[in-house]
Parts: sequence; C-alpha cells; structure tokens
Amino acid sequence: MTATTANWIIRSAKPSARMRLFCFPYAGGGAGVYRPWRDAVPDAVEVCAIAPPGREGSFGIPAITDMATLVSGVVHAMDGLLDLPFALFGHSLGSLVAYETALALAHQGRGEPLLLIVSGRGAPHIPSTRPPVYQLPDNVLVNEIARLGGTAAEILEHPEIVELFLPTLRADFQLSDTYRAPESGQLSSPVLALGSHGDDYFTEDALHAWGSVTRGSFSTRMFPGGHFYLNTERDALLDLVGTALLQRLKAWQTGPAPTQT
Repeated sequence: MTATTANWIIRSAKPSARMRLFCFPYAGGGAGVYRPWRDAVPDAVEVCAIAPPGREGSFGIPAITDMATLVSGVVHAMDGLLDLPFALFGHSLGSLVAYETALALAHQGRGEPLLLIVSGRGAPHIPSTRPPVYQLPDNVLVNEIARLGGTAAEILEHPEIVELFLPTLRADFQLSDTYRAPESGQLSSPVLALGSHGDDYFTEDALHAWGSVTRGSFSTRMFPGGHFYLNTERDALLDLVGTALLQRLKAWQTGPAPTQT
C-alpha cells in the first residue's frame, strides 16, 4: 500500500463555520485525538484533524519519517480548504509539523494562519531535553511510551496491539528526534504557545522561545498536568483556544490581516 493525501484530513463540515482549525496530532496519535473538539469549539470554527498515514484508518501504510515529505502531503491535502481564514494547532510533534506547514503555505503564497497554536513542545531551534528514543529496542521504547502517559495501559499490556502501532510510533519519534529547524523560518502570524507545569520534556524558557519564530504577537499559557494535559485539562484548553480563535477572527474581519491572501 502507498500513501495518498485523499484521506489525510478528517472534518465535520459546519455550515456556520467562518474559519477552520487544522489540528496536528502528537507522536503516535491520529485524527481521533481531536474528535471531542468538533462540538466543543465555537460554532464559527470547523475542526479539521490531520490524519497522516500509518494510524487509525491507514494501518498498513508506512508512516512518514521525513518532515518535508509529511508537510508536502499535508499542504496538498489542504487544497480546497483554504477558502476560509484558518488557524493551526499542534501538540508535541504536531507543533513542529504545524509550524513547518505554516512556513510552507507562506512560501507558496497561500497565506498564513490567523493564529498558530503550539503546545507541549519547546521552540523549533531549542534542543529537546528528552534524549533520542527512535532507535531504542522495542521493549525500551514501549517503556518510554508508557512513561509519557499518552497511551492507555491496557493497550501496552497486549503485545499483539503494541506490535501493530510500534512502527508508527518509531517513525514519529524519528521525525521528532531528527528534526532541525530551518535557518530562516519566521512567520508573520501571531503565535500562542501552550504548555504544562508538569511536563519534563521542555522548559518554560524553551516554550517562550517560540516568540522568535514570528514577527507578529506572541503569548504563552501554562496549564496543570503533564505532557498530555490536553486530555486532562481539555475543557480549560478548549475555552482558551475558542476565545483566542474568535478574537483573531474578529480582528481579521474588522481589518484584513496582512498575513492572509
């Protein structure tokens, strides 16, 4: 099987939508991560969840280990969905993919997001405090996944299930561990950087360093919880995200944003 971009975006069309929010999953995650978001965000916002190959409905298709290839596929999948103002949200690895997608769209003259929301990851040019893990033996990698806390324990207790999704996790960690920030990668979009006080994989200084990737406004917000606070603090997170999106949409409507074409 080979990967096509036909099913890379899962969306629930909203007739009332006035903007789209493209959501990028963390390592090993898929579009299902953002299923609860669809009805929780304001009616003006349509959630479009990125579904890269190698997970959920595309098991059997190898996951992508090269950032440029992944971003090219995402951008291609966005064709026809950029007719509304849009924003990007990514958590952990998804933050890097969302950022690189914003850069690619800008370089292609297709506009920048009204807002880039990055979560659970230090700035692209700041090395991760987590040592590389993608080349670890299977059992050690599984232990690391369990320590992160994003995968249900009942899944990790079944070797046959672990065997199915481990290649995708390894591929995603390879994307993260081998990533290098571009030398020239500044946006004009506002950036909102989110994190949690209990996350061991970046410092608050590294989160604040996201401010250097934009010429626009920049703000941060910290939540309680660990690396997967987006699950435990979902309501508070979605309240913040929804408010921020409506504020940016209102600003764009009252005065066309220079980052949109």
